[in-house]
Amino acid sequence: MGVGLDLVIVHPDGYRVSWLGAPTRSVITARDVLSMNREGLALRGAKPGEYAIEVVRTDGGSELIRGEVQLKIAGKGRSIPFSLEGERVRIASAKIWMQSELVPLR
Repeated sequence: MGVGLDLVIVHPDGYRVSWLGAPTRSVITARDVLSMNREGLALRGAKPGEYAIEVVRTDGGSELIRGEVQLKIAGKGRSIPFSLEGERVRIASAKIWMQSELVPLR
């Protein structure tokens, strides 16, 4: 029997974004949400700020779980190992900012 885990993005305004949705204008895309082996969560149109990425246990268990999350932000990827003993673990933070660029007209 598999263990139930979910990916969660904690928005800079404090609310939680998961495959169930969130009170945000950003577009949430989720994939493989019922899979016991993987889950994908994407946030498009996110406002600038610092986001936290968490792994959350959904089954109420307490045994140690080890895994790995593939994180991709703005085209750059990273593999993040995690260990979860309680209900949730914060595995990463991502700071998103906007940068203006002046492009000459031709």
